Amino acid sequence: MNTVIRNLKTLLRVIRAKGAIGGGMASWLRTVVPVLWGALITWGAAQLAWLPAPVVALLTSGDLVLFITGAVVAVWYAVWRRLEHRVPAWLTRLVLGSNQAPRYDGKPATR
Repeated sequence: MNTVIRNLKTLLRVIRAKGAIGGGMASWLRTVVPVLWGALITWGAAQLAWLPAPVVALLTSGDLVLFITGAVVAVWYAVWRRLEHRVPAWLTRLVLGSNQAPRYDGKPATR
């Protein structure tokens, strides 16, 4: 865990030094951050005491939790993409990972 935190801090320093993030990093962030939000929302919903037992069972079922999380991610991303131009940049960064749209140079990706 300490290694992950250290790597994230290093990444943030590099991003701040450049003043902007590249298209590849923007696309990565705009993929990963909504997935993290979707997972957090799905987990959090399963913790709500007032939910009926069948709903909690669905949210914790190993068979369905991935599908439900995927649906939550899709809705989260669609809603925030629609609202993106109407909210402050800091909020877009919080909910989507970046307030910059990914830029691609037209070259094929290399590994």
